Amino acid sequence: MTIPDVPGVKQERLLRLAQQLGKDGYAYAGAVNNLIKKMFDAGGWDNLSPNAINDTMFPQPGETGSAAEAGLEAPMGTNPLTCEISSQPLSEYIRTYGGETAGSVIYSANMAHEQFHRNTCQAQIRQSGGRGYDMYMRDPANYRQDELGAYRAGIDRARNWYNANCR
Repeated sequence: MTIPDVPGVKQERLLRLAQQLGKDGYAYAGAVNNLIKKMFDAGGWDNLSPNAINDTMFPQPGETGSAAEAGLEAPMGTNPLTCEISSQPLSEYIRTYGGETAGSVIYSANMAHEQFHRNTCQAQIRQSGGRGYDMYMRDPANYRQDELGAYRAGIDRARNWYNANCR
């Protein structure tokens, strides 16, 4: 949902700022979404102001900072209390991404991403109880690590398909 398009230096600055301001992982995710939206509005990372990362990136009182509000709606998600994955149906991916092959590969990569979250969720709930994953994700560093691992899982799934079918 949030991290992969943000260059590493910007990720680190944003993470440090979240920690300095006492923001939780969900506010951090909202700030990443806001930063990505600013990047798109600016036409790329190179056009983004050096001062783009500041406390205005974080949701203000009364705002949630959700991906949807930043125009970055995720087609899948993992419930932090039940670890259940929700998704648009495969047929929607096929329609959206222009065909069965592309839709199926993207669906599979997104599912690998969410399965990573589900595995972390289940481990945190086993370790800490019913709100374990939700509480774990409230730490910006944990949120960042879980997203990076999830994106790696999705990229690996897509890369494996590519290696098996396009070489």
